[in-house]
Amino acid sequence: MSERRSPISVPVTREEFRNLRELQIKCRWDWPATFSANEHGHIWPYITPGYTAEDNRLHVRGALELLDYLADEYISVRPEGGRFFIDETGCYYSVFSRRVQFGKFEFVSDSELSRRKPKRPLGPGRTAEQRE
Repeated sequence: MSERRSPISVPVTREEFRNLRELQIKCRWDWPATFSANEHGHIWPYITPGYTAEDNRLHVRGALELLDYLADEYISVRPEGGRFFIDETGCYYSVFSRRVQFGKFEFVSDSELSRRKPKRPLGPGRTAEQRE
């Protein structure tokens, strides 16, 4: 696992946040949106606790630019992938039941979204530094 660092600031519109919620297949009471991501660049919404069998995954990469950005950032922090959780404050992952925030949301207007730099998907075993 990568060393812990401060969460990045992520400009987000209210519409983008609503769209993340709309991609949910099974809602959780504790998180407005929950997704999984892996080192192959796959992203899928929460369906069941624990491991989600390949046949049960609805791949959503490309559905929302914000989601792709968050998943890529998550993989750059935690290359082994796993589940990440989203609420109005930002995005988190869990380590031994401890929340770790990797992105802090800053709600902005559509015109302010240019501050969010798109990232290329990471390939297997690649780090954020190798992205460039």
